[in-house]
Amino acid sequence: MILIVSKQMLEITTEEVIDWIYYLGHSFIRINGEDIYNDKSINVSFLDNKGIVIHKKKLNSSNNKVDISSKEFNIGWYRRWSDNFSFLSLSDYELNNQMYDSILRVLRTEEVTLKNYFLNSIHVKKWLSKPSRSNVNKLIVLDKAKSLGLRIPKSIICSGKKQLTKFIHKYENIITKALCVGLTYQDSKSTIYNFTERVNKYDLDTIPTKFPPTLFQEMISKQYEIRTFYLDGAFYSMCIFSQLDHQTSTDFRVYNNAKPNRTVPYKLPKELEDRLKALMDELDLETGSIDLIKGIDGNYYFLEVNPVGQFGMTSYPCNYYLERKVAEYLTKHDF
Repeated sequence: MILIVSKQMLEITTEEVIDWIYYLGHSFIRINGEDIYNDKSINVSFLDNKGIVIHKKKLNSSNNKVDISSKEFNIGWYRRWSDNFSFLSLSDYELNNQMYDSILRVLRTEEVTLKNYFLNSIHVKKWLSKPSRSNVNKLIVLDKAKSLGLRIPKSIICSGKKQLTKFIHKYENIITKALCVGLTYQDSKSTIYNFTERVNKYDLDTIPTKFPPTLFQEMISKQYEIRTFYLDGAFYSMCIFSQLDHQTSTDFRVYNNAKPNRTVPYKLPKELEDRLKALMDELDLETGSIDLIKGIDGNYYFLEVNPVGQFGMTSYPCNYYLERKVAEYLTKHDF
């Protein structure tokens, strides 16, 4: 049987892979991170030796009560998991900022602890996207990429204006980006994300003398950006002409919905694919979404890899049918 661990119901990519699993005639159980916190449908018991018992109407199973700890899954697909459900209701309480932050840290740690216990308690022979590798350290990845001969932008992590000023004067145009996954905040009125942003010497006046350790990189003059989905040794790449639109030129994720970027299938050079595969092997990743830049200097620059990155944006424009390929990988290992 196949186990699917997803972020939430109605996550489009997961739904479409499931459709293909149905089509290919295999059975599965799906667990959503939100179910543990919202539906109260997953019970963990130490006292009566029941292990992890799921009471769930939406499970793709003939039974609405499943002892998941007693099952052995041939393969698991770790799609995503969100650790921010149980404290969404904190806004119902009148708390000052310091108290809110303290409670938030405690609840996040509690939820991560439960998630790790849950994933450690289920029996999965093989994972596609190992849960322990779902959040790779960007800085370690950049080091490994460089050691394998991949070009990366010149980078610095600093916490003071003096170092930053020297870096800006050396490279003129630079960018800053999150060291980890970045900020995502959503309420009933708005959604806030932090993207890759350009920084130049004119911004120095507004930057404080000291600030938290921050990643800055040389801004590569692009011909175009490339998003590559990697699965089991194969590369499915898409060229994104983000430079043709000022809105998307720094970060294509600042989508222009009125006039979307042109995207086309792309074939990476064999030598580059070999180096990227060596990197994925070094990181112990069977799959992931890789971001690259083709510079105006003719060179390819590696930016980062997301082990659980979106691939629908590559699948549809390029007719790669990646949802089917993921389903075929899962069913191939369901024996």
